[in-house]
Amino acid sequence: MIISSPRWRKVFHDFWSNKARSLLVILSIFIGVLSVGITVSLYYLLDQDLAYSYQSINPSHAQLYTSLYQPEQLNSLRRIEGLADIDARRSTEVQLKLPSGEWIALQLTVVPDYLNQHLVETRNLFGGNLLRQPAYLGIPHRKIGNLFNTDRIMNDTFFLGTFPGIGKPQIDYTMEIIDGFIKKL
Repeated sequence: MIISSPRWRKVFHDFWSNKARSLLVILSIFIGVLSVGITVSLYYLLDQDLAYSYQSINPSHAQLYTSLYQPEQLNSLRRIEGLADIDARRSTEVQLKLPSGEWIALQLTVVPDYLNQHLVETRNLFGGNLLRQPAYLGIPHRKIGNLFNTDRIMNDTFFLGTFPGIGKPQIDYTMEIIDGFIKKL
């Protein structure tokens, strides 16, 4: 038999004569196997749950860049089934000259109605493409080019209305809202 061979007799003798060491070896092997099992199980669980958790925190999104958009286009996109949220932003690039003489490029992004949502009323700049202003619709006119820049001025520029009843608290509130918006960018 196997036990009668001198090799196995030596193994069982060493095992029995050093019980503490044998117990530590068995415990070490058990902990190693258990650690490998836990690691593989956790990897499997994380692999399944990580993708789901990421999607719940960062849902799929897309960005679409167009030259100009009309509110009707945005409304038709909102009617598409499966779109949870959609908004439009205007963006423009500007050059800023620092006091040191160095020029830096800035990209300004405007979220429509952000100020109005926070009760800071704004008005479109009366100017830009006057042919799109209600008072000038349908008048005889001559148009040269596509008037892209005048459309941009009309759509992307606003001014904050003022009247004698606005005091320091209202001005401070307006500045706080604008500052909060800029910090979010």
